[in-house]
Amino acid sequence: MKAFFSSLAIVAFAAAWIFAELKAEEATAFLKSLEAGGAFKIESSLLVNERAQSAEVKSFARQMISDHAHIQEEIRVAVQAANASMPRLQETAAKQKASLLELNTLTGNEFEQAYVRAQLQTHLELVALVRLYAHKGRSASLRDFARKELPTLERDLRMAQQLSKRDSWH
Repeated sequence: MKAFFSSLAIVAFAAAWIFAELKAEEATAFLKSLEAGGAFKIESSLLVNERAQSAEVKSFARQMISDHAHIQEEIRVAVQAANASMPRLQETAAKQKASLLELNTLTGNEFEQAYVRAQLQTHLELVALVRLYAHKGRSASLRDFARKELPTLERDLRMAQQLSKRDSWH
């Protein structure tokens, strides 16, 4: 009987360890995706002043820089609350890197269209990611962060959707 309880304790410890590892891996993947998306939104929005003409697009870009700089700071606070470490972002994701390269070759109306498309796509992905983590994430502090920031991301998505419907682009 003693061996049974010893085995049970070992299984329970192993299950707890595996759960902790899965929780850490899930949090790391969430943070990396969120950080890459935020970095892309800021980097691409910084190009707007020199490449766009529309006051509407420039205003949107300023809002994206402000919102995502704030979100990145809030990520760091949530990571500290979780007693975790921020994963090092090696580089912008390949798709986002290609989009930045494309944006660097465009100006005026072509730039604005490509910029808004990229913002719209990235916001769709980020909102889905954050919404999922807000409901099913394993880290309580990151789940709270996701719940807190989801309305800002949803608002930004609506702004990008409205901007993408501009008559002058159709």
